[in-house]
Formats: sequence, structure tokens, C-alpha cells
Amino acid sequence: MEGVRACERGETTSSLSLLTRAASVASPSRQASVLNNRAQVRRLVGDLAGATSDLDEAIVLSGGSGRAARQAYCQRGKREDARPPLRQV
Repeated sequence: MEGVRACERGETTSSLSLLTRAASVASPSRQASVLNNRAQVRRLVGDLAGATSDLDEAIVLSGGSGRAARQAYCQRGKREDARPPLRQV
């Protein structure tokens, strides 16, 4: 994803713009992943409220389960919610 690569190059303004655009056209399941990435960039630039908002929205869009939700919970600091439930055998 170009937004992630821009951030890796230190181009956070460009990264945020690219990720915002990607989130606006992505399907809901893909949008959750994009919002996780944007939250990381927002955190890097000191926008903690924006990062938290993106993570909350990612959890809602993902239905609170799956990889995007686990990543969002982990970034929010709720690691116990990030672990997939154990399956009974």
C-alpha cells in the first residue's frame, strides 16, 4: 500500500492523505485495515485522538473480530481482546 510506504519514507503528510483516500473508497472489511494503518501514522505525528477514533471505527467495521479487529485492539492497548478465542476440541 502506497500510504504505508510513504510513512516508511518519513512522508507522514502524504501518507495520511493517501490512507484517507484509500479508506474512502475501500470496502468495509478493507477499510478496517486501512484505518489501522492510518491510526499508526496518526500516532506517529502525535494525533492520539485521531488514532483512537480510527481504531474504534476499525473495530466497528470489522465486527470486533478477525485480523483487523485484533490489530486495532492491540494498538488501543487491549491485548486481551486481541487474542483469538480458544477453540474447544
